[in-house]
Amino acid sequence: MRHARSALLLAGAMSVLATLVSPAGTGSGAAATSSSTQAPPPELTSAIVEPTIVHLGLKLDYYLDTGYSGLGRIGPFTLEGSCTGTFVSSDGYISTAGHCVETAPGGTLWEDAIVKVIKSYVDDGKLTVAKANALLREAVGLWKVEGQSAGSSPTLSITVLHGTGIVGKQALEGAPAKVIEVATFDDGDVALIKVETTNAPVLLLGTDDDVNIGTPVLSVGYPQARDQFVDPTLTPSFKDGQISSKTTRQGQRVPVYETSAALSPGMSGGPTVVLDGRMIGVNSFTLLGTDGLYFISPVSLVKEQLDRAAVKNELGPVDLAYRAGLDAYFAGDYGQAISKFDEVLGLSPSNLWAQDFKLKATEAQSNSPTSTSTSTDPTVSSSSGSNALVIVLVFVGLGVVVVLALVLVLVLRSRRRHDAPPPSVPTPP
Repeated sequence: MRHARSALLLAGAMSVLATLVSPAGTGSGAAATSSSTQAPPPELTSAIVEPTIVHLGLKLDYYLDTGYSGLGRIGPFTLEGSCTGTFVSSDGYISTAGHCVETAPGGTLWEDAIVKVIKSYVDDGKLTVAKANALLREAVGLWKVEGQSAGSSPTLSITVLHGTGIVGKQALEGAPAKVIEVATFDDGDVALIKVETTNAPVLLLGTDDDVNIGTPVLSVGYPQARDQFVDPTLTPSFKDGQISSKTTRQGQRVPVYETSAALSPGMSGGPTVVLDGRMIGVNSFTLLGTDGLYFISPVSLVKEQLDRAAVKNELGPVDLAYRAGLDAYFAGDYGQAISKFDEVLGLSPSNLWAQDFKLKATEAQSNSPTSTSTSTDPTVSSSSGSNALVIVLVFVGLGVVVVLALVLVLVLRSRRRHDAPPPSVPTPP
């Protein structure tokens, strides 16, 4: 079964050979922990997963050996695209899709490189659509994608971008990555690459036991089409859906999950996770000409690559403190949350997610009814003021009554003195 990136790249320019499978997003040729039985809130799932996601910028420098005496070897050419990846270890190992970084003959990048050149001939008016269509059928099978010297491999450059920046790099500067192992599209479509860093946030891997028909999932990645309409950002998209089937392909040799979570070019290599934030698959491909059929490579294939490379998928000190802070924050223990996020920032000062949740926890603590800070609730202030006023008025009223009573007593006494008969005086003899 052949990849269908050709169809995606040439759509609208020419009618190409009908194909069936489209990787979910090399985008080549496009512009640049909870133990509760209840599902955690989406904000918590996002807070666990998002820090582990990386953007992969791909650049392929190559020549084409056409095999024709009149055309011969042509080039150089450059193919650019993007994919998504996930940190699976704190020392910089990243899981992604195989078709994102595979340069072997017949792979997605190989086909994309040929398609780009033929499409440029159409755009320049050197080929008609009909001739380009016929040439494409032949070229994909016969042309060779090479490096600077005949017979050498093309050069693939991978640049990793992360929201908080790779250690020693700025967030938008990026760092180079090298390919450790690739399983081709036909062999499962997963790859392991490596960037030099420390204290990288880690996404824990789930198991096949976590996956059943109807299991709610989130597929995460960087859709290329989004950047055409909104400002570029390192904030990934979360597409919700559920597992539709657990099946196989390539003669029942390769396991695959079908999901209803919408995948698009650029999201290839990103994780699909269950709602507690554990990774259960890698975004792989869609079926062209169908309504909402998306497929992910099972996490078991990722685990096999990690085992062969002796990579441990475990949380580091930064992860442990960060997740403890999240647990405290969502439990309403804001003081503990602030303490844990301070611990994270002590180890990783540029951690944007710890900064953000510390601010949220501080604001929530100041607004908490149990806070020792002075209440600013107008209802409470009004009630307290009214009670005080009533007490004052009562005492004033009592004072007035007492004064009036004293005045009345004095007046009565005075009247008695004036109304009494004069004392009798003895009559002289």
